[in-house]
Amino acid sequence: MTEIENPGINTENIEEAVKYLGEAIGEKWVSNDHAVLSSYSRDFTITPGNWPNIVVIPGSTEDVQKIFRIAYRHKIPVVPISSGFNHGGMCIPRKGGIMIDLIKRMDRVLDFDDETMTITIQPGVRNAVVAELAEQHESIPGVRKIIAGLPLTMGSGSTLSNYFCRGGASTMLKHGNTPESIVSMTMVLPDGEVLKTGPSAMNEKSYLPVVSGPGPNIAGMFINSSGCFGICTEMTIKLFPEPKLEEIQVFQVEDEDDPLIVEKIVDLIYRVTRLDICDFVYKTHGGALANGNPDPEVNREDSAEIMSEQILLIGVSGDDEEEIRIKMDIVTKMAEEAGCFKVMLEVFDEIFPDGFPFRREARMRFSAYVGGQALGGKGSFQWLAGNPKLELIPELSRGYEQLLEKYWKPTDPEYPRKRTMAGTAIQGPYPFGRCGTLEFDYWWDPSNVETVKKGTQMIKKAANHLIAHRVPLWRNMYDHGELHIPLLGTYFDLLKKTKTEFDPDNLMHPDQIPCTDDYI
Repeated sequence: MTEIENPGINTENIEEAVKYLGEAIGEKWVSNDHAVLSSYSRDFTITPGNWPNIVVIPGSTEDVQKIFRIAYRHKIPVVPISSGFNHGGMCIPRKGGIMIDLIKRMDRVLDFDDETMTITIQPGVRNAVVAELAEQHESIPGVRKIIAGLPLTMGSGSTLSNYFCRGGASTMLKHGNTPESIVSMTMVLPDGEVLKTGPSAMNEKSYLPVVSGPGPNIAGMFINSSGCFGICTEMTIKLFPEPKLEEIQVFQVEDEDDPLIVEKIVDLIYRVTRLDICDFVYKTHGGALANGNPDPEVNREDSAEIMSEQILLIGVSGDDEEEIRIKMDIVTKMAEEAGCFKVMLEVFDEIFPDGFPFRREARMRFSAYVGGQALGGKGSFQWLAGNPKLELIPELSRGYEQLLEKYWKPTDPEYPRKRTMAGTAIQGPYPFGRCGTLEFDYWWDPSNVETVKKGTQMIKKAANHLIAHRVPLWRNMYDHGELHIPLLGTYFDLLKKTKTEFDPDNLMHPDQIPCTDDYI
């Protein structure tokens, strides 16, 4: 007799669970209405959608505990979601079950500690809220404000979820990536028990910006786990002193046809990061900037065609104008040696009437609107990233260009490559240029069936391209963990054992990570 894959997913059991969930957290916060379920069934990427059977909206850690216990009693899978701006199906309820919406009610800032420069938040606190709140505080009274090391993404995204899923921080070059700024977490485990990591494990009101203690730090096992080992309901993160003065300059290559231009760009990034005089380095491309134009009347493909494929933004900071000038003069000279020239920011004012996104005073506005506008050009945005050594980036970039030519660009020889708006970005890089985050991205029209087919093929080809060069994938998007994680030997074996111990019935976001015996 064939074993039923989801024994808890049956009408009687679902209806009973709805009843108990309503009694536990309030009927108004529980729904199995089809109109509600359908709105939680997909994201804007190529990942196939699937309906949950129940949607719940908890208001506290205690509510999440109650939901878990009812879910386990009824053998119903549980999938968390926050702002919903995830990429690659990371919140799709593959086996149905209970979708836990963490953003609508759990949206409080629980603490802001000026002395330790930390903030404690729930999943519903948005990036824009954290940024604005941080700037109301000072690291040195009357001298410097406090800033958050937020990712270059939507201002409406969840800060907690982005840190939990290793979002790339805009302060990566100076302070490392987001998980390195996590101080403590409150995790609800599959059986409903609460685990506190970091200093808060000993003292609930402790926001010391350290993670060390008398034993091993087990917090790392939850990072990037997408809810497979539990749900994070509270997080304390480190904030940073705001630079007294800051300047960001845009550089563009003089000769885009130079066959070694990527090598020159990467060498420039390596040299300036090794000098440790920059706070911010980001290589982007014309397609990405074109999609950031908030004007719906502008043809983004036209904008992408006239902009460079190699655009480099470098930021420096200092205590006075002279220090800024000296640092930027050094950077400019090195850029010129690499075949790049300064681009006056005013050039972008016509494209960005609200201010060029990477100007310091506009950086949060960039976070707030470019993400949404990026979807406006084509309807959806795909990206895939890995962490290679900088010296490997030119080879990876050329390979990606070959994939674009073969699988993405129209066959019309008169159609310029730039109009595809696809390209590569180098985020970060990590401090001193130890490695960089290489991102492949492109925009697509979800209403065009053939484009969806191309996107599905392209994103898998790009993942295999990175894996073939032994580049760790950034996160398990588009089910690419099944291509990568089983290759990791003892790590994979330990991951399977840990999942079995934590979640023996495989109810916590099942199939998100391919580490169970029933994964197919």
